[in-house]
Amino acid sequence: MSQDVQALFREGVAEARLGNRKAARELFEKVVALDPKHEKGWLWLASVAGSDEDQKQYLQRVLELNPNNERAQRALEKLLAREKTTTAAQEEIAPGVSRRSVAVVAGAAILAVIVVIVALIVLVIGNNRQRADAQATQAAVMALTTAHEQAQIDAQTATMDAVLALTPTATETPHRTPIPTWTPTPTETPFAVVATALPPPSGLQGRIAGWSGRDIMSSGFLPVGYYDLATGAFTAVSGTTGRDVRVHPSGQRLVYTRYNQSTFANMVESVNLNGADAQSLIERLGGQSGLLDAQMPDYSPDGSRIVFIATSPNTRTPQVFMLDLNAPADASVPRQLTTDSASYRDPAISPDGRLVAVVRDDESGPTPGADIVIIDIETLEQRALTADFGTFTESSPRWSPDGFQIAYAAAPANAPDNSDIAIRPAAGYGTPMLLARDPANDIYPVFSPDGMQLAFASNRGGQYDIYIVDLATQALWQLTNSPEDDYPGAWWQTGP
Repeated sequence: MSQDVQALFREGVAEARLGNRKAARELFEKVVALDPKHEKGWLWLASVAGSDEDQKQYLQRVLELNPNNERAQRALEKLLAREKTTTAAQEEIAPGVSRRSVAVVAGAAILAVIVVIVALIVLVIGNNRQRADAQATQAAVMALTTAHEQAQIDAQTATMDAVLALTPTATETPHRTPIPTWTPTPTETPFAVVATALPPPSGLQGRIAGWSGRDIMSSGFLPVGYYDLATGAFTAVSGTTGRDVRVHPSGQRLVYTRYNQSTFANMVESVNLNGADAQSLIERLGGQSGLLDAQMPDYSPDGSRIVFIATSPNTRTPQVFMLDLNAPADASVPRQLTTDSASYRDPAISPDGRLVAVVRDDESGPTPGADIVIIDIETLEQRALTADFGTFTESSPRWSPDGFQIAYAAAPANAPDNSDIAIRPAAGYGTPMLLARDPANDIYPVFSPDGMQLAFASNRGGQYDIYIVDLATQALWQLTNSPEDDYPGAWWQTGP
């Protein structure tokens, strides 16, 4: 029976990691029924529980078996704190009257007082002026208000048809990305801390989309634009600020995350390289999707789809969505690729358009930690690319042009601000190779169009600059060297 229990447990863990909560719950229920003292079985069952009450009972059972289980202690504390907040809001301070009801009534009373005061002020002003002037003023105000409201409606109902109309240019068949042949040991530092600027790249063509500036507010949002590889100069586009910049396959349009000050949330926006025709995903969807905090977009290889992260009314955590840009604007409904309790970020579509590499962090599960998973767009099946859980935190996975490798940043748990760039086969086998190992923070890897070089951002010189490494020779160049922070988002070819 012990072997049967362990087999059921492993199967349940696999289903849970794939987001199949119902199937996982049924398997874990069988585990604890066969072995009521299976501590991990109860803990995993709590992570896929169907209700808060069930989750509380399962966590309490874990603590009965092992009072020192810290993970169960923390989860139960959060659950009880949430229950306490909900109970306080619903508590009756008089028969049939809850605190929440009192708050609503009090708010309504305050609003009524304000309305009365405003009415009195208007009345006094009206008595001191001629009726004709008051009527004229009121008409002018109403006209301005109506015009302003109509402008907002027009802006919200605009579409991204310009994005849909773009026809990507033909792309060359990329060269097979060379796999680095060296394996650095933990004590080696291939690229030392740079006190002075390294030589700029020579002979490289094209542009790198990115974001650049001085992040005075520490918001992460900087002017959006592109870098010229010949000079390293940055050209800002449209004067907008954002991050997570990607380029349309045509090379004529950028898509990025922008902060929406009116909603206090992130949004996805696109704009032509000349700064014209800025369009938001909200406008494309007509504001009817119900999605919140949309961010981290990425174009498909043919430019027909966008994958992005957002929170839906049915989920508490950021999930992966995909939008078909070829569908009519009034019929566009994003397809949800993930539906579990984990948090997702940094999605990237494979060169063949079939897969999405994304960082998945099951924060509330028994084995929290950021790892990269590969999602099959057609079947929605997931497979793990990394499985170190909390040992390392992965970020920004990017496909090589041939689709055989994935580059990403990884930071150890004891040094979260010391990411290194790693490359590993997209199939998931083998061990990763550390490409840019340095005491500084190396982030945002981006392959060149031919797969021969890799750009990334590093603060090894103080501020964040863009560096480029040749994957065959290990030669390292520095593209930018300024007081501004510079981050790469996408690399595209501009010449023949």
